[in-house]
Amino acid sequence: MLRKLLKYEFASVGRVLIPLYGALIVLSVITGAQLKFSKMNEGFLDVIFVLLLVSGSVAALVITAMILIRRFSSNLLGDEGYYTLSIPASINQHILSKTITASGWALIGIITAILIGIILGSFAGGTDFAPLNATKKEKGMLTIVILEMVFIVLTWASWLALKIYTSISIGHISQKLQGLIAVGVFLLLSGVESFIGTVLIRASLPVRNITAVDYSFAALTGDLFLSIVIGLIYSAIYFFITNLILRKKLNLR
Repeated sequence: MLRKLLKYEFASVGRVLIPLYGALIVLSVITGAQLKFSKMNEGFLDVIFVLLLVSGSVAALVITAMILIRRFSSNLLGDEGYYTLSIPASINQHILSKTITASGWALIGIITAILIGIILGSFAGGTDFAPLNATKKEKGMLTIVILEMVFIVLTWASWLALKIYTSISIGHISQKLQGLIAVGVFLLLSGVESFIGTVLIRASLPVRNITAVDYSFAALTGDLFLSIVIGLIYSAIYFFITNLILRKKLNLR
């Protein structure tokens, strides 16, 4: 059932985001061509295209976040909740499908942004891609770093999504000011995370004692792996809280 939920979630979100991301890629090609082949007296037109691309990218980010948040609040806590919860799937599966969809589209969004950067760079004349000229060992190290970065995007996107889901679920318990309470809970959780992170960093400084000069590849991959673990821990905590609230305190009105 989880597979069916994921298929439905990705398709529902993709109906909006695929055309949106596609339009941004096309706009980046037009912007790059305009910047490359424009004449001296077309500076104003260059600025217009760049502003369109930047504003479109910001709008895409906002729209993506709003859609993914609404998919959770409307499907599980809104009027659609009666239908959604009648499907033979557990609360765990519903939360997982929303979280995996959110992290998946976060990764797709970052890939789209990288592709846009590559397109603009190619029009600017940046044809020398250093990793292609790297040694076999360097390519292997780069591959490890890229894989860890992908996992960081997925785990941290899940962490953020589940923190938002937790905040919305806690806010939904109240009869009034649900949105305001959700925002307050989100800020409170972020503050607690920041405090814990500060304490851990200060505690680890005497142990690590690593300077910029001797920061090795092993230290880099270790830090990236630690970031993944932190994302998984926070994701598990917020998943547990969200699941508990939806099981025990869900109140569809």
